[in-house]
Amino acid sequence: MTDGEPEGSRVARPRGRLRRLLLRITAWDAGLVVLAASVGFLYETSARRGDAAHHRAPGRLVDVGGHRLHLYCTGTGAPTVVLEAGLAESSASWETIQRRLSSGNRVCSYDRARYAWSDPGVVPSPPWRSTEVSASTYGRCDAQNLDH
Repeated sequence: MTDGEPEGSRVARPRGRLRRLLLRITAWDAGLVVLAASVGFLYETSARRGDAAHHRAPGRLVDVGGHRLHLYCTGTGAPTVVLEAGLAESSASWETIQRRLSSGNRVCSYDRARYAWSDPGVVPSPPWRSTEVSASTYGRCDAQNLDH
């Protein structure tokens, strides 16, 4: 220790520099995260518009009381089979099965609210309402005479 220097001052300077360095690194990291999120958002927005133009809905939008669900029906006959995709899937996930089943049946697949080609819907619906939605969708389609 030299004369005139308070005790512990040599330790205080490196800690202060280290703290400033860590703050700068944290600020740069936060800035990069915000930048990456912004670029991702812009990309997704642009891609969604492009997808909508290139991948048209194969079925129709059917009003189910306040919002429209995408419904795709193929085949004729009885019984009518209604296919519902699971979790984050869309009606497109049933494409192969729907084609095979529609040789002797009417087969309809639909997208739940907020998925694929369907409207966002009014209120998020819990999974246990899927049977009610399926019945409502089928009933409305039957009333509107939507065959394909």
